[in-house]
Amino acid sequence: MQIEIDREHLVKLLSDLVAIESINPSMKGAKNGEAMIGGYIFEYMKGLGMEVARDEALPGRANILGRLSGADSRRRLLFEAHLDTMPVEGMEIDPFHPKIE
Repeated sequence: MQIEIDREHLVKLLSDLVAIESINPSMKGAKNGEAMIGGYIFEYMKGLGMEVARDEALPGRANILGRLSGADSRRRLLFEAHLDTMPVEGMEIDPFHPKIE
């Protein structure tokens, strides 16, 4: 089976995610960075027709859960990722300005 990838869509999605400053607030990150990226992902999943829920672990630090029902309810596929990123002090590039090289 061959899967076709919409490169433009993928690049836009990844660029949007990179541009959101989501440094963990306990590491001198913006207070609302994780909330912003969580909101983006919530709306993105919703736009795909997924059933989406937000589980607020701490104020402004939510887990985003998305479910897309398939043809066979006995089969599952799970994707998991962190919403926060590490500090960017000392970087020589603008870490929130996506660049394709």
